[in-house]
Amino acid sequence: MSSRADAFELTQHVLDHIPAQVALIGPHGEIRLTNAAWDTFARENGADPAGVGVGSNYLAVCGSDGEAAVAARGIRQVLAGRLERYTFEYPCHSPTQERWFLMECKPAPRGTAVVTHFDVTQRKRAEMRLQGLAVTDPLTSVLNRRGLDESLAAEMERVNRVGASLCVLMVDCDDFKAVNDRLGHAAGDVVLRAIVERMRAELRPGDTLARVGGDEFIVLLPETDVTGAAAIAERLRLAVSAQPVAVSHDDVAVTVSMAITAADPGVSMAEDLLERSRVALKASKARGKNRATHAAELGAAARDVSGIRRAIQRMVGTEDAVAVVGQPIVDLATGATAAVELLSRCVDQPSLAPQTFLRAAAEEHLLHLLDERCFGACLRACAVLAPATPVHLNLYPSTLLSLSADELAEVLRAAGGRAVCLELSEQQVIGDPAAMLTRAAAVRAAGATLALDDVGFGRTSLETLVVLEPEVVKIDRSCVRGVDRDPTRLRWLERLVRVSGALGADVVGEGVETAAEAGCLREIGIAMAQGFHYASPLPLSELAARQPEGDVRGRRAV
Repeated sequence: MSSRADAFELTQHVLDHIPAQVALIGPHGEIRLTNAAWDTFARENGADPAGVGVGSNYLAVCGSDGEAAVAARGIRQVLAGRLERYTFEYPCHSPTQERWFLMECKPAPRGTAVVTHFDVTQRKRAEMRLQGLAVTDPLTSVLNRRGLDESLAAEMERVNRVGASLCVLMVDCDDFKAVNDRLGHAAGDVVLRAIVERMRAELRPGDTLARVGGDEFIVLLPETDVTGAAAIAERLRLAVSAQPVAVSHDDVAVTVSMAITAADPGVSMAEDLLERSRVALKASKARGKNRATHAAELGAAARDVSGIRRAIQRMVGTEDAVAVVGQPIVDLATGATAAVELLSRCVDQPSLAPQTFLRAAAEEHLLHLLDERCFGACLRACAVLAPATPVHLNLYPSTLLSLSADELAEVLRAAGGRAVCLELSEQQVIGDPAAMLTRAAAVRAAGATLALDDVGFGRTSLETLVVLEPEVVKIDRSCVRGVDRDPTRLRWLERLVRVSGALGADVVGEGVETAAEAGCLREIGIAMAQGFHYASPLPLSELAARQPEGDVRGRRAV
């Protein structure tokens, strides 16, 4: 007995000097022996020593489901003599640190087994760092081609399995070779990093950005249809070209051309999507660069080169060729609908983004006619909304200048006395804004109000605000995106709110996509917001059905 006790004491002493956690378990999983490291780990991690120490059952602790149950099955194979060794790697994170362990089980005499847990955190972290380097572009810190392949394969699996929506943007820097040739490759690297920084600021948290060539990038947009992808593409295009990139003593003007491709269920290879994107990208370059081309739109053009032109001509000449959708403008204080912005869509080609058909109309010298047609269609369509709901309608400043005061009053009569606000994009007010004063007076004489849209994007002119004195100032989405994380952007917005308040204008934050952004706008005194956080553009009948009785704030033509 004395020799057995001495042997046991010696064994325990040896085990206690092993840094790994060791336990001896019996044929049915009962724990017969543990070392000091096992007991210390249990105490430091809040485990009940009686539940994981000598006398407890290790297999019962593993449970019957989850990853631990997988480990339990492997241990049973060792205890039954069917495996000589079983290993299982698992995370065991605490509130203060991330940790990983490797469990190893080996047979011991008389149907027992030795279970050892090794801390492999350092190895795991090294592997993760190496993996990160393997899938990351060293210049821009976005994914490289390998990283893109992995992300795209996962997204395509989801598309084919559950029919999820996915759009892909291919982005290429225009005339990038000229930058390298004129200023050198170091300057080109500065330009590429600036482009990435500007695109990242516009993308959503779930979007993926990757560099797949010298000046070629891919953006994955999960849960996004073609209309949403076109809006994001336009944001990226405008953000990149908003201002030159400062390189040494030069200012380099940069633009990008893009392709928009929708992933359809049934696509078997990621390369198919990328190839379709490359074809559409070439079309963007051929059409004059600094634009986005939809791959499906290009397919239609291949079948019928005048398809878009005919669609535009039908929109100009036929009332039922223009569809109208609406997006609510929400009162940040109450959450009620303050107004609805009406937006036009092409019936013949529903996937055609508004920016695309309006740009094509301008190339066909039909912009004023199409703008008037869309304006009138929106006014007629708003009849399905509650009479007390104010509506916002977009109009090009040049179109407004082309209408006489009598024509404007005649068109606005279609609203049937409803409060109407005309939105003019600040970026399209070219030259002296005083030229718009006569028409602004005509708008107000007809009972409508004015909103200055896209304020803060690219060039913001205090003169335009002061001269036109709009009733509403709409902050561009590029200034709202991520404002809860950007103190500089927040201070800029606070100054703009003070200026707008001095002019007596309401402020609307556009492109709100998160509750944090909405809360930040509310805290600095912005009254209203719109964006996907509240609703995407919807058919007016659906919007009217969703709007509760009395869900209109009724504060002038907001």
